[in-house]
Amino acid sequence: MATHDVAADHPMLPGHFPGDPIVPGAWLLSQVLIDAAEWLAHATPGATVAGVRSVKFLQPVRPGQAYAIDFAAGSNSIKFTIMLGQARCATGVLELAHAA
Repeated sequence: MATHDVAADHPMLPGHFPGDPIVPGAWLLSQVLIDAAEWLAHATPGATVAGVRSVKFLQPVRPGQAYAIDFAAGSNSIKFTIMLGQARCATGVLELAHAA
């Protein structure tokens, strides 16, 4: 499980949302894809992420909050969960491609 946080002065935060900033879902998903590639290199050598089947954001991640990304193998996919402590803030499924 990889743990991350976003600094309050990160350049993506101004405007998202002034006075009550949250980490954009697209940025969280990009971190999921980075971590998934590392996870796959160990768990399923030769597999790569081919696309995002689904993602559901359940609660916001705010600057400075530590969040963790966890992965579980599925059938030609991997499931991911972004956790804030014991609370789920996002879940989804990534499609896999396998080397021939």
